[in-house]
Amino acid sequence: MNTTIQSIRAREILDSRGDPTLEVGVKLESGIVGIACVPAGKSTGAHEAAELRDHDPKRYHGMGVLKAIQNIETVLSPKLHGEDVEDLRRIDRITMGLDETPNKSQIGANALVGVSLACARAGANARNGPLHAFIRHVYELDYLGHHLPRPLMNIINGGKHADNHVSIQEFHIIPNVGTIHEMIRMGAETLHELQKLLMAQHRSTLLGDEGGVAPTFSRLEEAFELILKAGENAHYRPGKDFSLGIDAAASEWFDRSSGTYHPRKPGETLTSKEVIQMYQKWCTDYPLVLIEDGLAEDDWGGWQRLTKALKRHVNVIGDDVFVTNIERINRGVQEGVADGVIIKPNQIGTLSEAIDVIEFAQMNDYMVIVSHRSGETNDTSIVDIAIAVQADFLKAGAPERGERVAKYNRLMEMEGKPWI
Repeated sequence: MNTTIQSIRAREILDSRGDPTLEVGVKLESGIVGIACVPAGKSTGAHEAAELRDHDPKRYHGMGVLKAIQNIETVLSPKLHGEDVEDLRRIDRITMGLDETPNKSQIGANALVGVSLACARAGANARNGPLHAFIRHVYELDYLGHHLPRPLMNIINGGKHADNHVSIQEFHIIPNVGTIHEMIRMGAETLHELQKLLMAQHRSTLLGDEGGVAPTFSRLEEAFELILKAGENAHYRPGKDFSLGIDAAASEWFDRSSGTYHPRKPGETLTSKEVIQMYQKWCTDYPLVLIEDGLAEDDWGGWQRLTKALKRHVNVIGDDVFVTNIERINRGVQEGVADGVIIKPNQIGTLSEAIDVIEFAQMNDYMVIVSHRSGETNDTSIVDIAIAVQADFLKAGAPERGERVAKYNRLMEMEGKPWI
């Protein structure tokens, strides 16, 4: 079958926040089509590749993506005409070479990753197989047996993902036992019990951007206590059947001018050492086993101290500090920063670059967590990426809201028997 590219088109669709994003279609000479939709983050790292927006206040408050569409159809499509989707590395090298900026702001990381993922989809469709198998084939990834990533479910939203003035951005339930179906069931049942607890207390059960509830708290620790109680009410054992995790998103409550942190009540100022002590107490008081972005993205000295203090007992995960960038994670390896990495393909701009970061991380014994963004679509590419690279976790939000559930349904599909 001819797997060379005939044309590439794109259109403006809406993400889960009602903001425009890209849907990209790659058509092969054989007539096969691959389609991918591009997510967007709100709590973005300063060192991420840059998405291209129109900044036209008359359309979508400046958030339109017509410029990115133009770049796809008038710049990328002609250059990729005749290229074979079986060689994704070559395709990604070509597209990266068309943007001379260090952060991909000329073409736009959203345009680049949309084309990259749509090419992968087209290749998988041409082989009449799943995307994860095509990714494993193209990048010659080792296959160590059937392994599915555990779900990391954000059932309480805060930070930039909710309007509740809670500094910690995500509170996770981490299932420790059972099949994938049983783990996702645990997350869903615990979330439902959490909603019952909040309703009984006449508190808000409104959802945040990532599908978790978003109440206010007088103490941050109350979030842990609610999840533990909800889990118990759903007949699961804290610390055995499930553990807890957080995405602190500490860059969002870091004061660069003073070098201090403000995670709790107004006016309270903490040093990085005091923030680490706060985490240590939480890990003693609660079954907290994973902390993502515990300190600000450029507080490298603080990250070293955080990792040294917690690594033996907790997974210390970097997102904003690494931004799926091989140079930054290499620095992390050299300086003893974190022991796990969040992977978001749109942070770096192409699937090939994301795969390189994953392989480098795994070679250095870093935990790999493939992640969604807060502004999502029903695209499930990240699930197949996580399966292809045999990631430790899939992070896709709460088991509510269609764009989150689509990912978990895809993960359960991969565990189950095929229909035919």
